[in-house]
Amino acid sequence: SVADWLRPADERTHLGRFVQSAIDGGAWQVVARKAEQNLTILFSSVLSVLIPVGALFVALVLMRPSSWGARALALAYDRSPTLRRGLACLLVLLGIGFAVNDSGTAIPAIGAMLAIPLVIAASMRALQDDD
Repeated sequence: SVADWLRPADERTHLGRFVQSAIDGGAWQVVARKAEQNLTILFSSVLSVLIPVGALFVALVLMRPSSWGARALALAYDRSPTLRRGLACLLVLLGIGFAVNDSGTAIPAIGAMLAIPLVIAASMRALQDDD
């Protein structure tokens, strides 16, 4: 962001402009505007209310798979201790991406498209190795 901010003003991307807004004291307004846009998109449909509930459920299953009957995921965590921490970090990063990007609602969806096959593959491999 700072490297982009060092470029001439007319050549900066949104990251460089955000740094300038922060310097000028307008960072909070930018963050509030982005949050308002994302929440408007997120709650524009009645069914959209299910998204945060689903995200919370996924987070709970990922953090405590044995409590939810996800034996395969628990085995995958045992085989690869960094998997749990990596998924926790991914959830945090997707939350940050949601909060700071104008099209933030797309960020968690794209991350899920990449992470879900990884989790399924790791879980299935752990089940195969356990047999």
